[in-house]
Amino acid sequence: MSTSNQATIASISNFTAIFQAAYDEYKRHTGQDPNTHPFFMELETCNHPDDVSKVLRKHAQAFARFREGDDNFCNG
Repeated sequence: MSTSNQATIASISNFTAIFQAAYDEYKRHTGQDPNTHPFFMELETCNHPDDVSKVLRKHAQAFARFREGDDNFCNG
């Protein structure tokens, strides 16, 4: 196995571990299953890091609009 492949596998493993930790913390803090939250369901459709970035950017922009007084925060 090449060094590049090993680095990719390690990166994917780290990425998975981070999301699993976030999943577990959300469930512990809220008592709710993240699988039922629309934001999590949207992230589940992502197949590439760029897809995740787009989802996060969309929600960050919606939150910024909310902070500026736009009442349509949830419609982001």
